[in-house]
Amino acid sequence: MRKRITFNSDAFVRSVILLGFALLFGYLMITGQITLYINPRFVSMAELAVYLLIPLLILQTVKIFDAHKPAESSGCCHSHSSRWIYLPFIATLLLAFLVPTNSLDAQLVANKGLNSKASSKAGPELSNIARPLAQELSQSKTIQVNDKNFAEVMSELQLFPADYIGKEITLTGFVFRSSGLMPNQLDLVRYVISCCAADARPFGVLCELKDADKYEDGKWLQIQGIVQMGKYEDQTVSMVKVVTAKEIKSPGDPYVFPLAQ
Repeated sequence: MRKRITFNSDAFVRSVILLGFALLFGYLMITGQITLYINPRFVSMAELAVYLLIPLLILQTVKIFDAHKPAESSGCCHSHSSRWIYLPFIATLLLAFLVPTNSLDAQLVANKGLNSKASSKAGPELSNIARPLAQELSQSKTIQVNDKNFAEVMSELQLFPADYIGKEITLTGFVFRSSGLMPNQLDLVRYVISCCAADARPFGVLCELKDADKYEDGKWLQIQGIVQMGKYEDQTVSMVKVVTAKEIKSPGDPYVFPLAQ
């Protein structure tokens, strides 16, 4: 008896979904946008996922056209309701390709909570906190804050400000104004990602400069100043007395990541 070739719609849908995810991951890695979603140390895992998707895609593609004897399918009863299981995957792909990739901005800082003005009073619990950059920063005349050390420097300034009073500091971030700030004050903020964009936390430092009111929320600044102690809502907090400020374009990769432990 001759075999009959039939179209397997389930295998076709699975192939399209697998191809979609492979193209999505590949596009994000080629363009560098993958770090808008996950920590760079997990990029290799995303690459591995693409390599695993390829054999699955080939397997499903082969099954699109089934060759079997007519008798084999005579008693088959397929439930079309099972095809609803593909809807979440299809919806995810449509959103990923149709919705533009946007980074977190100043509008979400208030919802997530900014750490820059937490009380700087030391306590016994601080003795157990890891300080990987403490020695290096204490020996440097100027604290150069960059993408690699941003989170650790902000932690040092918040928890151990007395160690850095009078030191020069340079850093980059976007403007955000918390409630209760004076007209000559603003926060300079970056989002720190530990694992993925869902756990992004705004870290920053209180800054004081004469023309602070001319910089709108979300504008990116590069500043140079002196670490001092200041007041915010009757709390003593670390702050930067800004000497120079320059407005810059938003960096291609706006997020920063903690040092790998």
